[in-house]
Amino acid sequence: MQKATATYVAPFGDSKMVEMGGVTFFDGKPVELNSYEHPHLIQKLQGNQYFDITVGKEDDQPVPGAKKRGRPTNAQIAEAKAAAEKAEADAKEAAEKAKVAKAESEAAVKAGSVKADKPGPVPAEPKADVKAGMSAATAHDFEKDRQDEQARRDAQANSLHPPGKTDQTT
Repeated sequence: MQKATATYVAPFGDSKMVEMGGVTFFDGKPVELNSYEHPHLIQKLQGNQYFDITVGKEDDQPVPGAKKRGRPTNAQIAEAKAAAEKAEADAKEAAEKAKVAKAESEAAVKAGSVKADKPGPVPAEPKADVKAGMSAATAHDFEKDRQDEQARRDAQANSLHPPGKTDQTT
């Protein structure tokens, strides 16, 4: 990929801006170009008397390829399946290790060498009538918030345009 810097030099009495090849140039302002996005423009500007252009050496970087769209290939599907199978095997292995660690922990607690952690209180599911009350309270809070917001907007509008005063002059 080749890079270039182009500067528009406007003739006396002409526009200070010009658009060429989808790129906007301002008088005296350098614009970076590359052969990947604007190959035709670099060649064209080299022969234009109103542009000062400096072209760099060709880089060894490959031109980025276009992203493939559409259905995946069979190779991509097979690769994705292999990755999923590996992830599943890793998850099963981790679960097995956790099960062994739990069994060892329980055995140590039974043996008395380790003190058992006391589990905290388990939160209970609220009863149906409490749930209904919570829903009603939430709806009430929402309505109250909406009314507060409307009142704030009205107050702000009144502070910008106080009642009794008009912007029109007679």
